[in-house]
Amino acid sequence: MEDSTDGHHDTAPSVPRLLDEVDRLGQRFATAEAQRLFLGLDFDGTLAPHVDDPSAAQPTAENQQVVQALSRLERIDIAVISGRALDDVRDRVGVAGVEYAGNHGLELDGVSPLSDPDAIRSKIQTVCNRLETEIDHEGCEIENKEITATVHYRRVDDERTTARIRSIVDTVVEDGGGLRCTRGANIVEIRPAIDWDKGEAVRWFLQRYSEECLPMYIGDDTTDEDVFRAIAPEGIGVHVGTDETAATYRVDGVGEVTTVLQWLADTGMDELVGKGDSSP
Repeated sequence: MEDSTDGHHDTAPSVPRLLDEVDRLGQRFATAEAQRLFLGLDFDGTLAPHVDDPSAAQPTAENQQVVQALSRLERIDIAVISGRALDDVRDRVGVAGVEYAGNHGLELDGVSPLSDPDAIRSKIQTVCNRLETEIDHEGCEIENKEITATVHYRRVDDERTTARIRSIVDTVVEDGGGLRCTRGANIVEIRPAIDWDKGEAVRWFLQRYSEECLPMYIGDDTTDEDVFRAIAPEGIGVHVGTDETAATYRVDGVGEVTTVLQWLADTGMDELVGKGDSSP
């Protein structure tokens, strides 16, 4: 069973803050062989601040506006890849001209990496029903996303209780078979035990384009590390936060994500494709 810790660690010194390296990033864009950008974005903690109630999460107005502006540029392909269900993340971002992937890339428009989605839905439902019975803490929420599930415990402030919740989830998932757990910031994700993650979803997007793209991805969670590793060394990974990361750069929070996206809209795409070529 796959597992990762919830602890936060100091960022390795080798991962610079992107806003201190903008000139170097611009030079990297200017010298890249590709003249098209693939921009992948996480949702929670990247476009939208983390909130105690997951159903209340919304992208900041600034991020929504700048993603909209970027979507109108030529020579850029944008995909929002979230742990949320596909329809949920699409509705929350609400920007046309952007592609979406839900459930960590397990939900893609018109295709599925799952050999038997109905069997997975049944397993997820069974696991969620059992967790609802065995976890009785009012600060814990079990979210059934049909082919994955998320156990949220952000509102649980007692470490002994959170440890008990994680232990129960591990046991129930192991008993269910065919599923695996991964951990993020105050959550446990329950997913099919197949070789597919956000990194594989990004590879799937990139393979669809006939033209070579420079891949760039911004995300904050442990599940986004799969993308950072998948696009290395040519691609540009940007980790939101101070955790240890395989990303190329880091930013401090959702507000700095806005700054990076605005730089792309104002300067970065011009550096990549040549002056004047990034306009609609």
